[in-house]
Amino acid sequence: MILLDTHAWIWWLTNPERVPSKAMKAIREAMKNYRVAISSMSIWEIALLCAKGRLEFATDYREFVRQTEKLAFVQFVAPDNTILVNSVNLPDYTGRDPADRIIIATANHLSATLVSKDDTMREYRQVRTLWD
Repeated sequence: MILLDTHAWIWWLTNPERVPSKAMKAIREAMKNYRVAISSMSIWEIALLCAKGRLEFATDYREFVRQTEKLAFVQFVAPDNTILVNSVNLPDYTGRDPADRIIIATANHLSATLVSKDDTMREYRQVRTLWD
């Protein structure tokens, strides 16, 4: 299973040329097996960025989310109590962004490979990551 970081999800569907071929190959393989996951925290992150004017979509971001929800091979994973507690207890993780911490904890919870360009997340050895 793979878990897409917020930017990986957005780029995969809106600007696939921004996703390295190695990551795209992993996404395509996961699609075949219905093993693509996205943290619901990414929806919160998108809504926040759009509200602040730091992110825009060709359509309303809610439509982007709805269209993704229709993809049979994608599952959204809501952070449960275990994920939330574990996001606070990430040994040796230096990142302070709460959304990133929840996404990492979700990847760990699912035993998923995290697809992310984020260097801080990729340097964290407690989670498998993939980008280039």
